[in-house]
Amino acid sequence: MDIDGATSVAAFAGLRALAGNGDTAALSREHRIVEEGPGVLRVAGGKLSSARAIAAEVVDRVCRHLGVDRESRTTDDPLVGAGVSAGFRHRLRTRGLRSGLPEDYADRLVARYGTEATAVVELVWRRNPG
Repeated sequence: MDIDGATSVAAFAGLRALAGNGDTAALSREHRIVEEGPGVLRVAGGKLSSARAIAAEVVDRVCRHLGVDRESRTTDDPLVGAGVSAGFRHRLRTRGLRSGLPEDYADRLVARYGTEATAVVELVWRRNPG
């Protein structure tokens, strides 16, 4: 994507604790939740795409440990940026065009940031109000 002659590049990198020892390429991507001591849980393994499900498991275990009769709500709570409507896309495209962004740029921002794409367009708007 090219804006004002600058090419944007995105990447993601991170470290995670694998559940096991040995050759990292051969280790399973499964996760383990281990009770290290009274009230102390350690999570190892898993994948970025399963982090929300792992967190729900941890919350459920903590609730059981505390005697709280409740389960994690993570499957019902939308992630930050969720809930993009056709109207939202239209408003963002219009604002982006007035700021000088290419026509398809708003769609790319929505694909990456969801409703948080507004914050990116606001930055451009402040620099180049249209």
